[in-house]
Amino acid sequence: MRIISGTAKGRRLGEPANVTRPTSDRAREGIFSALTSSFGAFAGVKLLDLFAGSGAIGLEAISRGATEVDATDNNQAAVECCLKNYELVKQSGATGKFNIHKQSAK
Repeated sequence: MRIISGTAKGRRLGEPANVTRPTSDRAREGIFSALTSSFGAFAGVKLLDLFAGSGAIGLEAISRGATEVDATDNNQAAVECCLKNYELVKQSGATGKFNIHKQSAK
C-alpha cells in the first residue's frame, strides 16, 4: 500500500497485522479522483476518517494538501500503525495535522 499523489507520493505505508482490510491503491485512487473532480484541490480541507485502519485515506488527503484529519479506530494496533504512517508522510514534507483517536466510530 502506498500514497498515490502529493508530497508523499510513492511512500509505502505499513498495515496493522490481521486487524483491517485496507482500501486498495486502485480504490483510493478512484475515490480521490472523484473528489478532486467534484470539489477541486485538497488545500485547506479538513477530513474525518472513520475506521481508519492504517490511516491511508486520511494520509492520502494530507499528502494532497489537507490541513487536518481526524481519524478514529478502536484497535490499538491500528492506532499505532496510523501514527507510524503519519511520521512517514511528514518526513516527505506534508504539513497537515493528523489526529488519531482510539475509540469506536459508533
